[in-house]
Amino acid sequence: MGDDSGQTWDDGEFTSRLDQLSTGLTSEAEEAFLEWAPTVLEYAQFNAPWTDRTGAARDGLDVEVYEEDGEIVLDLFHTVDHGYWLEIIQNGRFATIMPTLETFAGQIFDAAGGRVTGGEGGDV
Repeated sequence: MGDDSGQTWDDGEFTSRLDQLSTGLTSEAEEAFLEWAPTVLEYAQFNAPWTDRTGAARDGLDVEVYEEDGEIVLDLFHTVDHGYWLEIIQNGRFATIMPTLETFAGQIFDAAGGRVTGGEGGDV
């Protein structure tokens, strides 16, 4: 494919370079998510609104960051079976996962965006 500048582009080369750029951006965003993960977990554990009986639910909260289908995922979850019920009983009165994610989502996305664009926004 040519243009008026006399330069030619090979579609395969262009696609390859675009893929490299995309991979680099994804890596930068993932680093920001990884930096925030311990803060998110600590907040969820500390601010969980239930009263501990055994401590298993609080200790059983965990967080993982991974890439799936080109998207970065921060997954905050329970490792104990009754954790699910804590999140949904009494209209979420004992929920910690969604309130925690709502608290930090904007900051995490700002940090990821700052990494991708070279800015400083949303640092931990």
